Amino acid sequence: MKKVFIIITSMTFLLLLINASFCAFDNSDIGARPSGMGGAFVAISDDSNASAYNPAGLGFVKNIDANFTRLILYSGIVNYSYAGVAVPLKTFGSIGMCFGVLQEESKIYSEKNLAFSYSKSFADMVSIGANIKMLSTGFDESAEWVKENPYFTKKTTSGVTFDIGLLAKPVSELGVGLVAENLAPVNVSISESDEEKVPMNLKFGLAYKLSAIAKNAQQPALKEVLETAIISLEGGTRKEREVSTTKLRAGIEMWFANQTVGIRAGYNIKKVEQSSNSVNLGASIRIPISNVNMRIDYAVQILGSDLQENLNHRISLAMSM
Repeated sequence: MKKVFIIITSMTFLLLLINASFCAFDNSDIGARPSGMGGAFVAISDDSNASAYNPAGLGFVKNIDANFTRLILYSGIVNYSYAGVAVPLKTFGSIGMCFGVLQEESKIYSEKNLAFSYSKSFADMVSIGANIKMLSTGFDESAEWVKENPYFTKKTTSGVTFDIGLLAKPVSELGVGLVAENLAPVNVSISESDEEKVPMNLKFGLAYKLSAIAKNAQQPALKEVLETAIISLEGGTRKEREVSTTKLRAGIEMWFANQTVGIRAGYNIKKVEQSSNSVNLGASIRIPISNVNMRIDYAVQILGSDLQENLNHRISLAMSM
């Protein structure tokens, strides 16, 4: 009877984990800056977040850029730590790397994601890029319900997959991004009797800088905002357990006070069998230190009316040199 209770309880917990899992593998809304724009970053990807959103964006990064992000999801039930770096190599293109670790509150379940990126731009108009990613999931073998559960024929699993991306700038104000993620199937199930493949993602986005209309502004303050403002739209699709999922995202970013303070807002809709949506808000402050341009980004994602249970927080420390 005790074993039956353990199995039923652990299987229920496992299903809850699976429903909330693949955060590390989805690569959506990781950095605080992209998250503040609702995750609509595929057509921007102009910093070290590019490896997680569109590796082609690395081709347009001019300086060494790094960021460290901490995510607190669902009031601390799930936490995610992320680090990314972008290094331009002049005529040889650009390289990047990112690493993320997701853990739930009890630290029984975890996900890890390591990606190596390369990108090359052509004539400052088109850039192509790719990621090679190593994905892994694991359960704590010392946990009693894991040891007692016959479903767990293995405690860890891992695999390798890749992404390809394109970022075009037909005019200086317009960005067009396309990325295909997880093109090689990876089975991350911890049971030999089951199959849990990381789904392939397809995303397309447009971003437009409002600097083109800034010259028509009469007020100096408005002109400064328009010169730094960018709006972004994005659509994506993936198949989760034989069910197609569609995501639509939109965001805006603006800078004030001589580009020292930034604010962002975003909105996204996820449609599976039913629709869900969230509102995102974000802010940044730049802190120049010697030859390093340091930036602190923050974003909050509001998933529903119950703010206490449905707030996701992200904070990033970004550095460019």
